[in-house]
Amino acid sequence: MTLAQELQKALKEIGPIEPWWSEKDGLYVFEHAAYPMVDYAHSDPAVVKERYQAVLKEFIQERLAGNVAEVTERITSGRGGYRVGAGRPKGTTKVATVQVRLPEDVAHWLKADKSHIDAIRNIMRDAG
Repeated sequence: MTLAQELQKALKEIGPIEPWWSEKDGLYVFEHAAYPMVDYAHSDPAVVKERYQAVLKEFIQERLAGNVAEVTERITSGRGGYRVGAGRPKGTTKVATVQVRLPEDVAHWLKADKSHIDAIRNIMRDAG
């Protein structure tokens, strides 16, 4: 997809850009939960509308180029600028896990070789 298409996707997710007055900042502000690292503030709400779109476009461009930090990627739920191949392939799942505290030597033994987990499963099957 092109940058323009990704920007349109993001703007559709965001909906109307309607800045609100921030008493704390003394400025009009706009931000959206889907793109928490993208915001803009100015004394003129018309400038906020225009510049927010420009800042969003820059963010999407950086996202497409793979220049967005992993922590930022995790908190960004918006799909504009979604990178092809990012994330888990559709239809696949992870093996369900739980956290259990084990004695250190046992934990190291389990981690040392994946076949050790199979050995535990064999013991469980034989005991069960």
